[in-house]
Amino acid sequence: MNFTRLAPALSALSLATFLFHDPPRCESSPPSSTTAPPMPLKTFHSLSNPPTNCLIHLHNGNVYDITSFLASHPGGIEKISLSCGKNVEEFWNLYRQHYDSPTPFAVLNKLKPIGVIPAQDRKKRIDANNPFKDDPPRSPALKQHSATPANCETPTALLTHSYCTPNDLFYVRNHHPVPVVSGDDDAVFVTVKVGGEVYRVSMEEIKRNVPSTTVTATLQVSE
Repeated sequence: MNFTRLAPALSALSLATFLFHDPPRCESSPPSSTTAPPMPLKTFHSLSNPPTNCLIHLHNGNVYDITSFLASHPGGIEKISLSCGKNVEEFWNLYRQHYDSPTPFAVLNKLKPIGVIPAQDRKKRIDANNPFKDDPPRSPALKQHSATPANCETPTALLTHSYCTPNDLFYVRNHHPVPVVSGDDDAVFVTVKVGGEVYRVSMEEIKRNVPSTTVTATLQVSE
């Protein structure tokens, strides 16, 4: 494989910066369980058949029929349909923007619960299934805007301590959990297109064949 041809494309990958708006985090709690009738988990699953019927439930067991909302979901009907017949908060735990706004709970409050899954039927996977549990520790000196996903900035008071910001004080702007990579056990590949041809290159090949370069650069996250 000709790595000389791939070098420009591979270098471009390291310069890509994605800028996202981070709205204020909503601290609202899920609506508490109501006096809606009990709905066994088996019944809940049998009644959820998207796109005709889409039922979701929260950690507290409240069941909602969100069929009428499917077409209005900002991410599209295909995305929200993945949560039909499931605990929607397990998806929100990954896509944290749902907790960044009062809108999701406002929508559910208008729909009102149609049932409550009994406590013994609920899956207690909130902590064990936390996709952020393997995130690396952060420096306590960082100014933290959100822990999951990590959104931290370098404290203004420390910006002038060094011309180059130390790694542990560098800003962190994540939108998903940090993947766990254990070195040789995990094969990481990069796909690049050069001159109409597509190449799939492993990170190990890149490190072995492409010369490394140290560059002093200024990076920023802007609104």
